[in-house]
Amino acid sequence: MKLFGSDFRIEKKAVRKKQARCALQTAIMGGDNIANGLAALKSGALRNNPSARELGAEGKKTGEKRARRGRPRLEGRLREPNGRISRALNPPSLLALQARAFHSGLSLEQAKDPRAETYLGRLAIFGRSDGLSWDQYEAGQKFLQLRNDYQRSLLSPGAYYEATGIRLGEDNMAEYEAWALRVKKRYAKVLKAVQEAQIDNGRENLYAALQYVIIDGLELPYLLGAVRLVLNVLHRYFRYSAVAEEQGKRADRHGISLAGLGIAHKIPQ
Repeated sequence: MKLFGSDFRIEKKAVRKKQARCALQTAIMGGDNIANGLAALKSGALRNNPSARELGAEGKKTGEKRARRGRPRLEGRLREPNGRISRALNPPSLLALQARAFHSGLSLEQAKDPRAETYLGRLAIFGRSDGLSWDQYEAGQKFLQLRNDYQRSLLSPGAYYEATGIRLGEDNMAEYEAWALRVKKRYAKVLKAVQEAQIDNGRENLYAALQYVIIDGLELPYLLGAVRLVLNVLHRYFRYSAVAEEQGKRADRHGISLAGLGIAHKIPQ
């Protein structure tokens, strides 16, 4: 055997491996923890040992969890959109989250929630005690969707239109006009329900809560009571309308695209 070069390193590695195998056999005979034996088995120390299979089978029976391959994921680190850890000292995303958390009273984890972009969403994050319940928040989102459909039925430029959708023409104009009339009637029923609730609750300004907080998204904490009341009204309306749709009607949706904005004179008002 040469005492220098690659032969010496190979011999030294074989000696260390033999010592590790002997120590592991001694630990198994002494009744040490099975997890240690499994770790040594995974490292290759007992690859050629006859008792290796028995040790692996015993570990499976006891339900020992194997370590996950690869490096453990670092938690609490800001990442880029591609998943890589951000190398910037003060990334723009962190500054935006800190500013949102500071002005809205949220933690950094809560500020990452997409609902934190709007005042209704932040109230939903606070929960029922300090903000809104999930049913109230969902009712507000359904109202905003219905209002956008109402604006699209009027072909209003302030509504949100899909980039790609149905192009209005002579072949589908009658179908669209029927949908527009149904949306207008439904929106009128929602406003009528809010009006009836306003008559029953004269001390609260439900119209201001509906316009300024729900539609405009302004942060007005003194209208929180009125917001809760009007959202309860909307929740009851949408719940009953959903029951009616299940009994024989279906939800009205129309995929009008931006191509329909130039023919507003053909839609009945």
